[in-house]
Amino acid sequence: MKKILVILMVMLMISGCSNNSEKQAVFVKNDEKYALCVNGELETDYIYTNYEAVGNDGFVVHNGKKDSYIDRQGKEKIAYKKGTTLTVLENLIIAEDEDQNYTIYNSTGEQLYKSGKKTEISIYGLPVIKEDKEYTVLSGDGETVVNGKSQVYFTSVYKSTYATVCYKDSLKIFDLSVNPKIDEKGLKLSLAGEYQILEVSDDGYVLYDQTKKNMVFADDEGEIQLKADKDIDSAIIENDTIIAKKDDNIYIMSFDGSVDVKATSYYKNSKKYLIKNEQYVYGPHQFVNNGKTEEVTGIQLNPDVSEVIGNLFPVYVQSKGYQYYDFSGKAKIDTYFKYCGDFTKDKVAVVSKDGEKYYLIDEDGKKISEKYQKIESLGNGYYAGYETSTKFEVLNAQGQVVIEDYFMGESEIFTFDEEVYGLFNKSGTTHVYNMSDYSKLFSLEGEYTVYQERYLVSSDYKKYYDMSGELFYKR
Repeated sequence: MKKILVILMVMLMISGCSNNSEKQAVFVKNDEKYALCVNGELETDYIYTNYEAVGNDGFVVHNGKKDSYIDRQGKEKIAYKKGTTLTVLENLIIAEDEDQNYTIYNSTGEQLYKSGKKTEISIYGLPVIKEDKEYTVLSGDGETVVNGKSQVYFTSVYKSTYATVCYKDSLKIFDLSVNPKIDEKGLKLSLAGEYQILEVSDDGYVLYDQTKKNMVFADDEGEIQLKADKDIDSAIIENDTIIAKKDDNIYIMSFDGSVDVKATSYYKNSKKYLIKNEQYVYGPHQFVNNGKTEEVTGIQLNPDVSEVIGNLFPVYVQSKGYQYYDFSGKAKIDTYFKYCGDFTKDKVAVVSKDGEKYYLIDEDGKKISEKYQKIESLGNGYYAGYETSTKFEVLNAQGQVVIEDYFMGESEIFTFDEEVYGLFNKSGTTHVYNMSDYSKLFSLEGEYTVYQERYLVSSDYKKYYDMSGELFYKR
């Protein structure tokens, strides 16, 4: 495990030093296929239907049913072989032939292991190698997570940082990070099955066995606090609450299992949620607030299940209109509206009294913007206020107009190198703004969108610009 830490630190140093070269290697596309472009020059033809990066070293590329591996200069490192597929497992390449034999390569194309008479390879979440009656589990970097004679039945990996290794009657959680909070021996849980980690927090771990449909919460000492039989595909921890999901079904659970309910309307956590009356539209509905339950009649709840950001949410008051309530079951903003939007993480909501003019309010119900035909979120705390059906100005979360101009068409607010940028279209020209001071950086003739989070590409994919406004490649 100590070796893993050293390798990870070296990789971080390498990736930090190679950012510039990484930015200059990009897959450009024509109408249907991709080609690798390095420093503005094509290094391959337009032959690839898809590609996947492997660390900072290369790409698994797919040409129909033909898979191969190329480095960042387009040089082939693992050639196409009939009947063999290549898949990416973090910084490893897994080759599987028609007989389900595996070969494992690192990101430079070097062969690490190959199935044979003395070597059995199984691929779960991570590779498991059996040689001379010993089992070796590899990390996504090809380093040894654990090695021993105990049979490994299943493995999984979570965000490249945590791994589960499952044995016959127990499992261990390993921390692969640079500053691990679990020692090299791993955290042992008395739990049998094929468990993978769905979520990690300072409080503990949510694990799930897809075969058994069983979810477990274990604290940071490995003690199991909750076991629940549920069909889910994801789970997150928010404060002291587990929120598990399966399609449109959302379950709210406390760590100890004392609260385990299916969300039917608005919810915040295991202490604050609503229980909608399914028989009567206008209630009584139950408002659960820190262990207290209030029944409220005369209101209609949102038919969609959604999480509350903040503490206020809209309900429809019979014969009067929409009003904002909190989980105590009482109105917190006196005004009735014809339209009420949910409050965002910016602590603002879009409302309308007449259904024709819309504006932003804060959590006190104070009007903080001018009125518009409509208001849409642009992301990152910015909003489009439409003066007409197509023409808008840009607002911040305080309702202020931040750019003295009008725009039309598709727009994007995005982050690049920890800076927030705006991409706005006007009369067939794309304008790029730095949103920290609202200064225009440059303009491009035509319509452009963000490409691979660091370039701008024209709508016909013929021109590519970097974020300094320099032409990177033209087809």
